[in-house]
Amino acid sequence: SRAIAAKVALVPAGALLLLGLWTLTILLAVDLAIGTRRRETVDARARGLKLPPVPVVLLSMLLLVVAEVGGGAMVRFKVDLDRLHRAQVEDRPQVHRLVGVRQIDGDVVDELLSRADFAFRLFHLHAEGMALVIFVGSVMIRNGVRGGLTRAVLSTLLAVGGFFYPFGYLAWGWMIPILGLGASRDLVETFLWAPFGGAALVASGLLTLALDSDLFAGREGRGGS
Repeated sequence: SRAIAAKVALVPAGALLLLGLWTLTILLAVDLAIGTRRRETVDARARGLKLPPVPVVLLSMLLLVVAEVGGGAMVRFKVDLDRLHRAQVEDRPQVHRLVGVRQIDGDVVDELLSRADFAFRLFHLHAEGMALVIFVGSVMIRNGVRGGLTRAVLSTLLAVGGFFYPFGYLAWGWMIPILGLGASRDLVETFLWAPFGGAALVASGLLTLALDSDLFAGREGRGGS
């Protein structure tokens, strides 16, 4: 079933998504380079769209590159490392010819292997998603939210929270073999997922309210006129 799904949906749809993401990255880099060299001639407002602050854009692009390039490499490295540990466990001698240490530890290592690998793959997926959320959200903030302080606060919450949230999955994958599945998950949730994910959610919620209120005010203005 996985092979059929890969051929029918995962590979073609994923290839289109990656092509779109990297095309966006290249076009954005070119646009930023042109805007930096010729600020007096390149005016985003003349095109009807204000680009978000350069640091926010670079942060989202960095997260996307780390997710794309580093995510797969980290998963492969972690799986190979855990397989090496599993081989070392299975080389241990049996105890009293009855219950072998490898029969006990082998199942545990297999469980840790699958869970850690899953956590690293979650980082890969969530980092990609958060990179797009940061970029698209910052575009909406720059073009749809009034007030410099409000824009700055929303951009900061979205950029910082969205950037650091996915790294909780890396921390979780690294700590599973040390602290166990439940304890490592609780620790990461307390110090990474809750604060940074909460910041991204708060920014998204406030952005939604700001855009809704602006849209409502625009409709009211057109109705009154």
